[in-house]
Amino acid sequence: MTRVKIDFPEPAIYTHELEVRVTDMNYGNHLGHDSLVSMLHEARAQFLAAHDLSEAGTDGVGIILVDLMVRYHQQGFFRDKLAIEIAPRAVTSRGFDLYYRVLNAETGERIAFAKTGLLCFEYAKNQIAPVPDRLRQALQADRG
Repeated sequence: MTRVKIDFPEPAIYTHELEVRVTDMNYGNHLGHDSLVSMLHEARAQFLAAHDLSEAGTDGVGIILVDLMVRYHQQGFFRDKLAIEIAPRAVTSRGFDLYYRVLNAETGERIAFAKTGLLCFEYAKNQIAPVPDRLRQALQADRG
């Protein structure tokens, strides 16, 4: 079996913390994959909001998800406090990648690494659009 490999690029420029809820648990009594993907989405939305941006529209341009990879390392459990770190990379004229490192905030153990590919999209015209300047600035923030 071939497994995906995700190397988290340093540095992370944003961290969102949250707690695993009972509704995030699956039949195996650990964090479900569907809930983890929703947590990644929440972290991405909070990252954008911290820069006064939105997935639905920044300067008339939103973003759409075009790919997703997740590599699991450890299980997450009810009431675990998670830290989801974000590192943008591969910013092009019309899109970018976001890398996510999901850690147990109390122990530092790796729960998962993930990557999403995103394109900018002008919903009014139903077409791919250039990355707005404000979004580009947020993606390049704090990357010393």
